[in-house]
Amino acid sequence: MITFWLIALAMVSVAVAFVLIPLRYNRPAREVSRDGVNADIFRERLAELDRERDEGRLDEASHTALRQELERTLLVDVPPVRGSEAHVHPRLVYWASRAALVVPALMLMIYYGTSYRDGAGDWIDLQDRLGGIVDLFLDEPTAFPAEAEKDLPDFTRVLQAKVAREGMDNPVDLYLLGRSYMELGYLDGALQMLSRAHALDSQQPDIMLAFAQAQVMANQGRLDDNSDRLLQRVLALAPDHQGALMLLGFAAMNAGQYQRTIDAWQQLLAKRDPDSEGAQVLRNGIDHARKLLADQRKTAEQPETTAAAPAESSPRLAVTVDLSPDLREKLSPEDTLFIFAKAAQGPPMPLAAVRQPVRDFPVEVTLDDSQAMMPTLKLSNFQEVVVGARISKAGEVAAKSGDLQGSSDPLKLDGGTQKVALMIDKVVP
Repeated sequence: MITFWLIALAMVSVAVAFVLIPLRYNRPAREVSRDGVNADIFRERLAELDRERDEGRLDEASHTALRQELERTLLVDVPPVRGSEAHVHPRLVYWASRAALVVPALMLMIYYGTSYRDGAGDWIDLQDRLGGIVDLFLDEPTAFPAEAEKDLPDFTRVLQAKVAREGMDNPVDLYLLGRSYMELGYLDGALQMLSRAHALDSQQPDIMLAFAQAQVMANQGRLDDNSDRLLQRVLALAPDHQGALMLLGFAAMNAGQYQRTIDAWQQLLAKRDPDSEGAQVLRNGIDHARKLLADQRKTAEQPETTAAAPAESSPRLAVTVDLSPDLREKLSPEDTLFIFAKAAQGPPMPLAAVRQPVRDFPVEVTLDDSQAMMPTLKLSNFQEVVVGARISKAGEVAAKSGDLQGSSDPLKLDGGTQKVALMIDKVVP
């Protein structure tokens, strides 16, 4: 902020100097006087008369008569003597000096009261508030600072501006900006930044892992050839890299590669405290992958001519969503309602989801296997789920500050239709 005002003051001072210095010290050239011109003409004509006399073309009497006539003409034509030098009126300098001070001051007041308050000033304040945190984050790129997590969109704006100013040729800075984009759900930007970071430094495991994660997210959570190749390179450099093993297991499960999920998560489980919550989540995931692998092998072994056995009754959730009266004034016509179910313990991606415009509450929908986002992640594959609802202001699946949401307690599925009542009663901080 201080830098901005110092620059503004310097610019105003230069502008004022351009006005006052020429006005104070410059003077118009002296006016050409009439008597001076006549005197020059008199001297020139007199010289001609003298030449004509000397050359014998005029006698002395004629010369004297013409000279006297020339002198009378000069005396008649010369006006009264008066000052001829122009000068600047003192009041003009007085008012110009005041205008040079008042006009810039008035413009600064208008700017401060309009543009500064509405746009540029907010951006300057934001840089003052988060610029130091961004610098620390770039110097020690570990976890996001607590201040950044509280205000990630603004933090990312300041980080983006700093990376752009410095030329976008530092792979670590690009990697950190890509991570911020991923946290915000901006996958296109994340892929662009991480691809450039990887091109600048193709041997950095953290960059490769983040690039692979962005590719998995862009591929609906599934492993593909590019992300698989990146993860294998990370594990070749660091065989027990926990982030790479976790991502490989998750993405391989969504791609139907259950044995790879089991192998990756068993290797990761060996590095965890057996009594920790993380270890229990891994064991549940491994058990689920084994069940899916057994079903996959059983299906593959069945003769093609054998009719499929009737499936057991799939679980269905009849969800009724209402909105707290205290939050109704926060609704707008552009809002989007998401209603979803996800595993109580397991992958964070929804098992079934419905998206629709916000209408009158309460809203009733049914969640079942037909709304699964991936064939391997369905309600019928899990025993316990959590049902949630979110009103998004930006129309995006990921929760953002200002969204409205509510969720249920963990619910055990019994294979039939179950009723669930939800109340949207919280604002995402």
